[in-house]
Amino acid sequence: MDYRHVALIVSDLRSAEGFYRDTFDMSVLGLETWGEDGQTYALRPDKGWGDAADAGVEIQFVALRRDNVVLALIAGDATAGQVFALGLVTSADEIGRVRRRLADVVVMADKP
Repeated sequence: MDYRHVALIVSDLRSAEGFYRDTFDMSVLGLETWGEDGQTYALRPDKGWGDAADAGVEIQFVALRRDNVVLALIAGDATAGQVFALGLVTSADEIGRVRRRLADVVVMADKP
């Protein structure tokens, strides 16, 4: 099984970014926010937290990467053990086995 991405809901987005970036030697892929239209909007790569604050933009999503793994951090009311999304690249049979182990988990989409 090849893990490709994990998405976590975190209470303090900026602190979580620093923690995961430094702990796992990850690089920042991008900072994003959701617009009133429900669409996501990314800051330009040369912009950061200070630029967003100066513009009155609240960052709501951070993507970090190391090798082929992406960690998505989403601002929200974090509950212990809560995972927003887990992306796997594997066979349909293995996806079925994982889903059976996580019977209480709501699966938003799966594609073998």
